[in-house]
Amino acid sequence: MAVTIIIRSRNDADIIEMTLKGVLEQSFQDVEVINFDNGSTDGTVEKIKQFTTKIVPVPEGSYIPGRVLNKAVELSASEIIVFLNSDCVPVNKYWLENLVKPFEDPAVGAVFSRQVAAEDSLPIIKIDTERAFGDGEEHKKWEHFFSMASSALRKILWMNDRFDEGMLISEDMEWSYRIRKKGHKVIYAKDSIVEHHHHYSVKDLYHRHLKEGIDSVKIFSINGSSIGLFLKVFLYPLAYAIARDIPDLMKNFSWKDVFTMPAYRLVLFWGRFKGTKKGIALGSKGSRVPGIK
Repeated sequence: MAVTIIIRSRNDADIIEMTLKGVLEQSFQDVEVINFDNGSTDGTVEKIKQFTTKIVPVPEGSYIPGRVLNKAVELSASEIIVFLNSDCVPVNKYWLENLVKPFEDPAVGAVFSRQVAAEDSLPIIKIDTERAFGDGEEHKKWEHFFSMASSALRKILWMNDRFDEGMLISEDMEWSYRIRKKGHKVIYAKDSIVEHHHHYSVKDLYHRHLKEGIDSVKIFSINGSSIGLFLKVFLYPLAYAIARDIPDLMKNFSWKDVFTMPAYRLVLFWGRFKGTKKGIALGSKGSRVPGIK
């Protein structure tokens, strides 16, 4: 079984070499690698050229996640398409083998890896990454969970269900949820592991969750009054998350984290709340492609 690995990059010169080396060292070697680079100016492309990969330029200002993913799958020659973010470094040589193995079951439509946060990540990123992935028990409680950062799909499914090019940031969640509702299995491969090097600022966290809030309205058909959304999307999950953070913070106690973590949580859930409200408003106006950068 041959696979195509799609890597998306933008100004990742400090990490992409480690990622590509990790790919080349895999036990599974029947692969082609295609790199979509979004206008990098920091030497990323020069580093990619050191490896035997095909480079597809994505001009500055033209990056739309769903559109790039659809183009990537179109160019792929394999039955199984693997997506790997340029800042996701395989932790061992079995990352790819363990990621594609579930496709031996013809009912499997998509698979995603376990992610661990890099050592220099913000505490909130470390905590949330372990909760979301880890042994997989936490996200089983959620309506749906998937991450394209290290994942794979069966191309034949995509031929009938392309990525939604109107999604801002959650095209992976929308697509995987859609195929799951059609009866295809979406599998968590916890023995396929990557180290994800997130470097988000407070502003980045806000805008990321704002976009996720907008997208979530379309994915999960969310509706409700402003007061109801404030309670359900902001206040209750904020209080619950802060209460859960305390034991984790106590394990590696830091006064800085104790005081800053609630602030990060506030920003995160406020962004999600504002995005959800905006998504509902846009939906009521018949708009599904929000004009937000």
